[in-house]
Amino acid sequence: MINKTIFLPTLLSLCILCNSQKLPNITEAKKQIHEHYESGAFDQEVEDILKNAWKNLKTIKPEENSVVIIDIDETALSHYAYFKMMQFAKEESSFIKWKALELSPAIAPVLRFYRRLVDHGFKVIFVSCRSEFLRESTISNLKKVGYTYFERVILRTPEDKILPFWQYKKQTRAKLAKEGWDIVACIGDQWSDLKGNNTGIKIKIPNYILSE
Repeated sequence: MINKTIFLPTLLSLCILCNSQKLPNITEAKKQIHEHYESGAFDQEVEDILKNAWKNLKTIKPEENSVVIIDIDETALSHYAYFKMMQFAKEESSFIKWKALELSPAIAPVLRFYRRLVDHGFKVIFVSCRSEFLRESTISNLKKVGYTYFERVILRTPEDKILPFWQYKKQTRAKLAKEGWDIVACIGDQWSDLKGNNTGIKIKIPNYILSE
């Protein structure tokens, strides 16, 4: 029997979408998610968040070691098409295969923000909870959709998998800081991407499909 995990937005997220304190049923929740993502409302929401973040970042004069940390899944790349196909269920093996296919598009406002960061002189490092064996397809997918310049892509090794996501990200940033990087901002779709020290400006974009 295939083990599927069903992911629905949190009550707070649902209330943001439907502007109501009443929790909708699953069919209605899925409909609201479809409309929010496919109407352009989601992209506009992300765009507004990143515009506000840029007001602070553009005042920073980049140095050689100034870097912005960007998460990959549901931050740089969107898997909305996969979840729509799966009726908002996630089956781990099929999700891994999906990532390996390199079909995930960029989240357009994030890609524009990334280009603005690079043009301003900031370095970029991608830090993801993806497994290390997906390195080749991950880098290929990033470059294919427009993320062509970055210092490195950091993925989870087998040893990292014993750590909670937030601790893995926190330790990774600590290692980067120890190497001499000045982390000026950190962008992610989960609070675990931003928890702890060495984040610089914390930039949280919404995710109405997955929640850790």
